[in-house]
Amino acid sequence: GMFFLVGVIYERAHTRDLNEMGGLYAILPVYGTVLIFTAMSSLGLPGLNGFVSEFLVVRGVWPIFTLALL
Repeated sequence: GMFFLVGVIYERAHTRDLNEMGGLYAILPVYGTVLIFTAMSSLGLPGLNGFVSEFLVVRGVWPIFTLALL
């Protein structure tokens, strides 16, 4: 999802320099919102699709490497 959105933003803005874009919301407000949502999802925030896998990894590793996870 994020690769698709970055491609769309590049095609609309015709630049890769973030300073030249000005503000993403000024050019593409809907795509900017979806890009932020997908970025937060890939970070594993609770309530989004990446959280379950992150939680299961931490839960599985907790008994073995407790100090490393803190």
